[in-house]
Amino acid sequence: MDYNMNLCGGCLTCEIACSYKHTGEFNHLVSAIEIIEREDKPGYKVRIHHDNCGDRIVCDGCIDIEGDPLCVQYCRKSDDLRTIINAFRATLRSQQKSEGYENE
Repeated sequence: MDYNMNLCGGCLTCEIACSYKHTGEFNHLVSAIEIIEREDKPGYKVRIHHDNCGDRIVCDGCIDIEGDPLCVQYCRKSDDLRTIINAFRATLRSQQKSEGYENE
């Protein structure tokens, strides 16, 4: 799932935090969140991997963390990223309910 994040500076801190949370290593190439420079205008796209994609982790929305996921906690534009992650979490919950899985 791709989201536009116009104020993102492309620092990749969110990717590093994600990889550390899930693997114990600082490796942005396995992160469930991917920052991609936009070609059409300034800013970045935030891609959240929700399916297997190479070595990348599948995003679970960090539903096991109370409060904000690490990607949001370490983002300098956390308000924007929080909005994106909350939208992704809502999509996950909706899919789980439609498939008969409810973790809450």
